[in-house]
Amino acid sequence: RIVDESRNEDNARREGTERWFEPTQARYVKLTVFRNSSFGGARVIELAVMGQEQEQVRVRRRSIVPDWEAQFPAEVRDVPLERISYLIDVSPQSVVPGWLPAGKAWAEMNGPVKLLTTRSGLGQVYAKSIYAQASSEVVYDLGGTYSRFAAAVGIGTPKADCSVVFQVYVDGEKRYDSALYRLGRPVVPLVVDVTGAKQLKLVVTDGGDGIRNDYAWWGEARLIKP
Repeated sequence: RIVDESRNEDNARREGTERWFEPTQARYVKLTVFRNSSFGGARVIELAVMGQEQEQVRVRRRSIVPDWEAQFPAEVRDVPLERISYLIDVSPQSVVPGWLPAGKAWAEMNGPVKLLTTRSGLGQVYAKSIYAQASSEVVYDLGGTYSRFAAAVGIGTPKADCSVVFQVYVDGEKRYDSALYRLGRPVVPLVVDVTGAKQLKLVVTDGGDGIRNDYAWWGEARLIKP
């Protein structure tokens, strides 16, 4: 057995799912299909067995970076710590929290979170994160001293019915809208220009279908000085 997906219940994705393994010498190949996650029909399209003895194949691999690892550009990734202000350490101007567990305050929910991209729980922990369960709105005073806002945008639940929309407003102007974001989408390395801006507003809506399991997060949300 080379690949076993019998316990995979991840959401279907438009681009499909890649599985990679070491080349294996074989005389026969057997593919067994048990079911799909919705117990409907299953199809196999363009199954091919390839080897150097008969043909040279140039593999077209989309990416070796996992979906849960946000890849920021160098101007964000390589910024020294003295130019970074994490929002978890900044007092917001105002907060309209979404759903909160009983007895918990919004500030207590901020911190490390594992952003997920599959129902099987694959993901990455982002240490300094802002809790944003729908529907939420958090406003920060920038004072015109920052050049960029950056965050790893994602969800912290393996529940398939999570559906949210992330929005970023700078001085009242919408600078980012994720459209409907669901489990199965990659974590987004969000970067927004806030040069000279006085106010940053982070909004998460419920995507129009209620707030059930809408656990959204601004992973390692930070402001960067010029």
